[in-house]
Amino acid sequence: MDKLKYKVGDRVKIKSFDWFRAIEYNSFNTLQSRYYGEILTIKSVNEKLQYYCMVEDGGQYYWTEATIEGKI
Repeated sequence: MDKLKYKVGDRVKIKSFDWFRAIEYNSFNTLQSRYYGEILTIKSVNEKLQYYCMVEDGGQYYWTEATIEGKI
């Protein structure tokens, strides 16, 4: 299992809507889709399941490394 490259507190940019649409991303979530292309702050990291949790507007959203464009 690879170690995740981002950590709690990092600000990252989520990939664009066009990226998600182009690959026909199978985890499409309409609530989460409003954050495509946005900059979010990582609140927790789950190394075992390989995802990042970000909390925005009272909701928790989970992103994989593949869905993150990079650190800001």
